[in-house]
Amino acid sequence: MKIPDLEKSIKKSKNNQVDILTEFFSENLKNKLTESLSALILFGSHARGDFTKNSDYDFLIILKEKNKELEDIILDVCVETLNKFDKLVTCLIWEEKDWELKKRFPIGKNILK
Repeated sequence: MKIPDLEKSIKKSKNNQVDILTEFFSENLKNKLTESLSALILFGSHARGDFTKNSDYDFLIILKEKNKELEDIILDVCVETLNKFDKLVTCLIWEEKDWELKKRFPIGKNILK
């Protein structure tokens, strides 16, 4: 299954530069989720480059299989990021099979823009 990943989606970021928060968040998730993480996609205003200083960061996290333990790890990384940068991180957490269905709906199409 071909799923877009963070390296591709962050190219849409303002000035084609990955900001420190995005790098911190993605590296923490990759290190903590290892084999469970299929894709991490930045979307919304930070991906489009039309964010303001008060904009949150929107991520789609695609897991091979979702469970409570993995969701707790993701929540911990979100809180750690909030505490470090004083910026809100909003995450959609989907399984691979969810992505295959949801990418056809408006939310999926918006993420792929």
